[in-house]
Amino acid sequence: MKITISKLRAIVITVALIIIGCVSNKILGNIAKNNDVEQALIMASAICCIFVLLEFASWIRLTGELLCPYTVFLLVLFLFCCGQAIGWVLHIDMGNKDMWDRIDHNMSKHLLLQGLTYSNIGILFFHLGAIITTKCDRYYSKTAKWSAEEVREAFKGIGKILLIICIPAFLANTYMSVMQVIQSGYAGIYTFQQNSSMVMRFLNILSNYYQPCLLILLIAYNDEIRKRRWIVMAMMLDVIINLFIGGRSGAVMSLLAIILAFHYFVQPFTKRQFALGAVGGYFGIAILNAVADIRDVANRNLLDFFPMLFSSLSNVIGEFIGEVGWSITSVCWTMNLVPGSYEFRHGMSYLVSLISWIPSQFFTGTHPVVVWGELSTWLQKALNMTYGPGYTMVAEAYLNFGYMGYIALFAEGMIVSYMIAQISRIDANRNLLKSTMQIMVIMILMKSLVRSSVSIAFRQYIFVLLPLYILIRLSIRRGENINGNRNSNMA
Repeated sequence: MKITISKLRAIVITVALIIIGCVSNKILGNIAKNNDVEQALIMASAICCIFVLLEFASWIRLTGELLCPYTVFLLVLFLFCCGQAIGWVLHIDMGNKDMWDRIDHNMSKHLLLQGLTYSNIGILFFHLGAIITTKCDRYYSKTAKWSAEEVREAFKGIGKILLIICIPAFLANTYMSVMQVIQSGYAGIYTFQQNSSMVMRFLNILSNYYQPCLLILLIAYNDEIRKRRWIVMAMMLDVIINLFIGGRSGAVMSLLAIILAFHYFVQPFTKRQFALGAVGGYFGIAILNAVADIRDVANRNLLDFFPMLFSSLSNVIGEFIGEVGWSITSVCWTMNLVPGSYEFRHGMSYLVSLISWIPSQFFTGTHPVVVWGELSTWLQKALNMTYGPGYTMVAEAYLNFGYMGYIALFAEGMIVSYMIAQISRIDANRNLLKSTMQIMVIMILMKSLVRSSVSIAFRQYIFVLLPLYILIRLSIRRGENINGNRNSNMA
């Protein structure tokens, strides 16, 4: 593994931040013990915000990229695991999701301090692993096995074929989801999925190919404006449906993939476009906040949505930070339960992810993933909650190894960087397949990795990402064979 001077500098800076963070955590712990836990939590929040800014600065200086798959992943990871720190430092009103004064399920400021400081160091270890593995810090000098033209032709062929196959499944799955939401609200989706037949589960898997197929077609037709517009419209249709259903994460992942695809393969965004995007993002966040407020309402329609939208405009950023940053609860509640009431899992949630794709019919009794890998369900039952609390990759690391979970996050940083930070934007066309798959990971896997567990992400990898990658490679090779035979005949 080649270590450039710039990469070595970034590694040294990150290691220094880890050391400073560990020392400051010890000091903050002593302050909290002296009955000044609120001051300690504010100080921890400030350190957390400063550190993440330094992490972004080190990445931008290392790779020269402000908008790329890794910075998107890092931002989402921080917001979910430490987002409320922003609100506590800046004294932003985060609405009813603010955990500052919450005491439900034994929540406390001491527990928030533990969870925030653990998450802060955990993200630093993740970032360190990503820096070590990335190749975006240098010019991509390798010659790709296939040219950009060959890859685009394969995208066109396989994208159209798979789209024809998955559209009926997408429509069927969308219809059933919309009907469930109209009748029972967003919670009805989970009940329906748990009780759905094998046929509906298969259709759900097929429907997951809808957005990825459109994404590769968008990249394939990056120079044809008219086709590009139709493809984006088709992608936005799914985004709108997701928002109506209440699935904000799926909608956001699709939008992020579209933005990255345009930035990498159509035209890099200018400073003016970034500014306009920020304005559009502000109103987009207002829509997400309104969706969060209304998604549990049964028999809703657009007339119910607009009052919520206008209401959310009064505190857009605060409500958003509170909503996404609420996920800090997963690591806090886990630290309160483990190892006091439950034992560490010693890597079992990671190991069972390797068999998460195998149907339960192949196991006698309960599927191992249900026992070891469905972490949100475990936490919900452990706390006797009436709703799903979700989970995060930081909480999963602690659940398995405690403070040694930092090593797991370091390894995850290396793996994620290998998947999304190997080809920079300026070299994207030098290896079009790999640079496309980087964005595909953001679209398909990021939500599961950040907001769920490795077992859920690995299932998505096996059922969607890996088959799509294999089919694309087979399509490219088929194109090579056809062209080779044609050239032979001409000779």
